[in-house]
Amino acid sequence: MDGIASGEGDAESASDAAGSAALVAAILDASSDGILVVDQSGRIVAWNGRLLELWTLPEDLVRSRDSARVHAFMSHQLPDPVAFLNGIRELEATPVPSGLDRLGLGNGRI
Repeated sequence: MDGIASGEGDAESASDAAGSAALVAAILDASSDGILVVDQSGRIVAWNGRLLELWTLPEDLVRSRDSARVHAFMSHQLPDPVAFLNGIRELEATPVPSGLDRLGLGNGRI
């Protein structure tokens, strides 16, 4: 996995967090899909390398953890950037957002 944020705590919870982070990393890396995980405050908490490949995202942009900047970058690659950004806003307005979208990129990739 290319990116994941974790909290800090005592030694036992740090060990649990490390184990959980390793599990999440394995799941993200095993996916052929590009995955971006954003918390309720709009901060990017995890992503995988496939996301960077599919969207030609600069790694430093994703490492900024600023989802608004990443979404703006992504939107310029879509035939209907406004619909994409509106969909993001709908997800953000949902108390426990969850979404799965199949997006066609401007270059014909899905």
